[in-house]
Amino acid sequence: MARPKKASVVLGSIDDCTRAMGELLVAITELEILTAESDRARALASAQFETRLDAAHMQKDGLEMALRDYYYTHLAEVEQGGVKHKQLANGVMGRRDNPTALKLKNRSWTWGSVLVVLREKFGDRYLRRRDPEIDKDLVKAELPADDLGAYGLKLEQDETFYAEPTRLPEAV
Repeated sequence: MARPKKASVVLGSIDDCTRAMGELLVAITELEILTAESDRARALASAQFETRLDAAHMQKDGLEMALRDYYYTHLAEVEQGGVKHKQLANGVMGRRDNPTALKLKNRSWTWGSVLVVLREKFGDRYLRRRDPEIDKDLVKAELPADDLGAYGLKLEQDETFYAEPTRLPEAV
């Protein structure tokens, strides 16, 4: 567990707390201003590259589509010797087999109907079993707090300090 931070400012009275709350609001608004300025600078820097990035993406997509179209329309001459690729002077283009995937046979089948048929034939062999999980909300709602210890449980409540300075209403 991490050690708690020591306060850099020691407050001795409610007046000190009131002054500190005002300083906290100033620090928070300064962070918001700096974050907004940083976001604006990032947006401006990004805007300089957007059109060039879009053009490069469009060029890349167009060239990949053209290579794919050529490859599939000239399949017999490109795939010679039983290979599914063509080595070019500056690269290679080809096809890769994807891993096999289990799909439904046709539209008359649903995963629910497949489940029923497999369960009839093989029982639960092809069904996933999830580990049971405790419904903590239900335990808290239904079991008395005094009885929880018998089941290895207890109720515990933490608290988190917060300081939220009040802001002046925004100017209209």
